[in-house]
Amino acid sequence: MGNDKYVIGIDFGTDSVRPVIVNALNGEEVSSYISYFKRWMEGKYCDAAKNQFRQHPKDHIESLEESIEEALKNKLTSSLTLDFRNNSRNQFCRKRKYK
Repeated sequence: MGNDKYVIGIDFGTDSVRPVIVNALNGEEVSSYISYFKRWMEGKYCDAAKNQFRQHPKDHIESLEESIEEALKNKLTSSLTLDFRNNSRNQFCRKRKYK
């Protein structure tokens, strides 16, 4: 891996979140993962008879964390630190180190 740079793209769908890790220098896809929203899959907050389909915010947060962690585990083995920042104020929300 050496001096390679990586970017993570994240796609939030109706029932899941999917990150993809790409080598920024050559465009190679390094890893990806799919995490399904737990509460959505259990049918909570939805009533098809009323045409009512809602999502729980925790599903987005929990699945985002799980999917990024798993995508990183899939291929990246060297030390990597991710900073989750609130872009509007550039404040740390969470910082994790992966090995």
